[in-house]
Amino acid sequence: MWLPLKVLTRLFVTTIAVLTVIAITLGRYGARDSDDRRLTPPQHQHLNMYLFHPRHDDLVMIDVEAGKTEHFALADASLINYAGCSPWQDHWGRTHLVALWRGRARPDADLAAGLTRYALPAKEVLDHVEMDVLPASAPCWFPDTTARILFAGSDGRLYRFSFEDRRGPDPVTDDKLRPRPLTWQTKPPEGLIAMSAPNWPIDSRLGGKLVVSLTTAPVGHMTQPVLRRRSETQLWWLQLSRDASTIVAAGPLIAKGFADSAQSTTVEDLPAIATNSNGHLLLAYLAGNEFDGDYRLRLAPLTIEGPSSVPSVDETETVEFSGPVLLSPPAFSKDGRWIYAVRRPTNEPVRIERFSVTDALTRDPADVIVTQPPPAPIMTGSPDGEGGRPCFRLGAYLPFGKYPTRRGG
Repeated sequence: MWLPLKVLTRLFVTTIAVLTVIAITLGRYGARDSDDRRLTPPQHQHLNMYLFHPRHDDLVMIDVEAGKTEHFALADASLINYAGCSPWQDHWGRTHLVALWRGRARPDADLAAGLTRYALPAKEVLDHVEMDVLPASAPCWFPDTTARILFAGSDGRLYRFSFEDRRGPDPVTDDKLRPRPLTWQTKPPEGLIAMSAPNWPIDSRLGGKLVVSLTTAPVGHMTQPVLRRRSETQLWWLQLSRDASTIVAAGPLIAKGFADSAQSTTVEDLPAIATNSNGHLLLAYLAGNEFDGDYRLRLAPLTIEGPSSVPSVDETETVEFSGPVLLSPPAFSKDGRWIYAVRRPTNEPVRIERFSVTDALTRDPADVIVTQPPPAPIMTGSPDGEGGRPCFRLGAYLPFGKYPTRRGG
């Protein structure tokens, strides 16, 4: 009887060892499935907090489905800005939000700065990460269900960072410890000064490419402060390596038309990409020139060219809405039918305008007329209407001059 018992004992020990190895493997590489995250376009888009006078502690965002602004009171921070929502929801139906944070991680702690991650709508604090390199624009999430982001640092470089647990789907990365700068494997643009406003669409047709606002200057001005008229900021697409550590290919996104020299664009900023109900890709961005300090909202079809899935926009097909807007990211509704932008105020509170994408792109500009009445204005502020907070008014499709103009047309 002793022989069978010994064999059974060895078999039992071997089985336990094999099951342990399997469990560890699943824990490391199967976390993505166990998290049960599902891709879904974000419902909220942040507003530039510097539009507020006076500033306050709340994070203010546009609900692109309900068509209103919302205040998110975050008591653990004295400053929240440059926020970005995850393109997925977790197992509990929560959207994760990452933002630049300045405040105290604990009541007895010193003031600090870094990245913070919340779970919305409950505003649960998931992470406070202090760091030396701070975002200079809103971060973007990787186009998958991981808790990884890219952000443009105040030094003009792009950084990647991971909130994933060390046992998560990418156990070999050390991004959890600190942000890692992206390096150039291909030749960078000549006179490169800075990159900002990264946007990484989840649409697979782009082949994993992201879009950034990239600023260059003549080589002779690289060692001294550069005036805006001597620099140029353009939208570029970037292709990253499989581990997202290097930039392996890049190119300008917008093919320039034969625009009048008086209308030459020196600033293309804050790109937003969406897919409409017909499956077409759309690009919205803000544009400015050297002759004034204003920005204009532009909208254009985005095409994918060749086997390398190179994104491209023909500037002559771009629709530009008249009237100045503020430097705050434009936001698409989930279905791509509407786009929101923040109008430069005169004597009124800051006004958020909603534009019909279909009207702008499918009709002749001269035929685009406001035919629908605006909904009742939605005023947001403190819950009791007091407290000195600025108000935001959200209107219907009311282009600033009522008519968009088509570039080159």
